[in-house]
Amino acid sequence: MLVQYELPAGAPVFGSGSATFQNHPDIAVYEGKAAKRISKQFGSVFAGTDLDARLRDQGIDTITLVGYMTNNCILSSAVDAEPRGFNVEVLSDATGAIDLANEAGFVSAQQVHETLMVLLHSNWAAVVNTNTWTAALQANEPLDKSNFVISAAQGRDVI
Repeated sequence: MLVQYELPAGAPVFGSGSATFQNHPDIAVYEGKAAKRISKQFGSVFAGTDLDARLRDQGIDTITLVGYMTNNCILSSAVDAEPRGFNVEVLSDATGAIDLANEAGFVSAQQVHETLMVLLHSNWAAVVNTNTWTAALQANEPLDKSNFVISAAQGRDVI
């Protein structure tokens, strides 16, 4: 399934038909091959869509998240999947973040992305690169994820 952020035409970003609405060319080539295309108006792929019901109807219990942005759609979708009972996988090399700056400070896109990959893997998702994911899929093996207790203990040991 292809889920795409779509706001009304004229919105500052992701406005229907605008340049920021268009998928990256590497993704756009698959648009016609997607089993279902879903438009969303919120960060999570579940909020305001019928994706939850569609996945359950097909007996799917695991979602794999890729795309843009790690700090918005990927994070909110992974967190939203937890109370719904879905397992989550995130492909670290198939997601991306942006530089952020506001009254609280500045964080580079790389730092945002790396931090969120660690955060997601500590609780909400199995985070791996595409090659690891592909190998696990071909071997029909589940991906391992950490948990908050282990991640916190390992974090304490690093410092």
